[in-house]
Amino acid sequence: MRRYSKILQQDTRGIILLLLLCSIGLPCLASPAFQRRGPHTLDDPLGERYEVDQTWGFRYQFGRVARKIAADDSGYVHMTYMCYLSQSSNLRHVFYNGWDPTTRAFIFPQSALVDAMSRAGYPCLVTLASGWCFPAYHCMVGQYWRCGIAIDYMPRIGAFTTTYPSSPIGDDIEFLWPHAAIGRDSTLHMVCLRQQGSPPEEYFLFCYAQGHPNWDEEGHGLGIVWDTVGATGEYACLDTVPGYSGLDVTCSPLNDRVVVSYLRADDPLLATDHNLWIRISEDGGHNWPDPVNVTTFAPEDTFRAYMDCSTIFDRSGDFHVAFVASRVLEFPNDDYVVWSRSFQLRSQQ
Repeated sequence: MRRYSKILQQDTRGIILLLLLCSIGLPCLASPAFQRRGPHTLDDPLGERYEVDQTWGFRYQFGRVARKIAADDSGYVHMTYMCYLSQSSNLRHVFYNGWDPTTRAFIFPQSALVDAMSRAGYPCLVTLASGWCFPAYHCMVGQYWRCGIAIDYMPRIGAFTTTYPSSPIGDDIEFLWPHAAIGRDSTLHMVCLRQQGSPPEEYFLFCYAQGHPNWDEEGHGLGIVWDTVGATGEYACLDTVPGYSGLDVTCSPLNDRVVVSYLRADDPLLATDHNLWIRISEDGGHNWPDPVNVTTFAPEDTFRAYMDCSTIFDRSGDFHVAFVASRVLEFPNDDYVVWSRSFQLRSQQ
């Protein structure tokens, strides 16, 4: 018999969100109270539906789901996405579009290209209330993958400039799958995975970078100025993680608190024995105390954290995280659930 009691005791609300895997054709498993289900069709959309583009991608975002849509205070809705150039092409790029609340139509009949490289993908989006939006993504710079954040020349113009934190080791080390957040002082926070360059190759370094939007005297967006955050430059390496680790970063709206989340195994040789961990910075990402194990799975538990996690701060400053779990004893498989945890974080000072 599978043991679910430990996790349900950790959060008395139990499973409050069921992952709609039907959207990608996978069955769902929630708890012993939920029977196994087959694929479902999504409910009819609420309100009017607007089609943005055809992405030509089948496995669009495996284990790297990130925020791709945001609204500003004027009612404009901003979005970014990865798109292959055709059904048969292996070339993919990052695109941007916005929805105008006055015309109730997209700003660009054909979405604006964000990157200017040979190949790019896996974007996420952060947006200021004033309408400035910043797509983060990875792309080929020369022969290697780099993570960067783009800034528009003016809000909703679609003329982006991307800058990249410098590598702490050399140009032959690759950075992948960025997630980003923006603080109350407009500081941009980015996390991503970096190749170690040595075995075990399936494990990566979990890295953090921060920067600030750079505007000229007339208010035009010029790029991102990256800060020195680690002993070796513009990246700080916070931990070692599996290559398919979910990751996220979020900022408090009330203070300088920044929280990063990721998966980690106590034993790197046990590829499925993962817990969800967080690290909390109280000073805007300059210092990172020891990580905190959120899930604390016991050896006899049949589920482990796997792939995606998503974090937010609410308006009261409370921190929330949702994460996917998979059956460890039959890994890999097609049964997943989503748990949610909430925290009131307090300073350790």
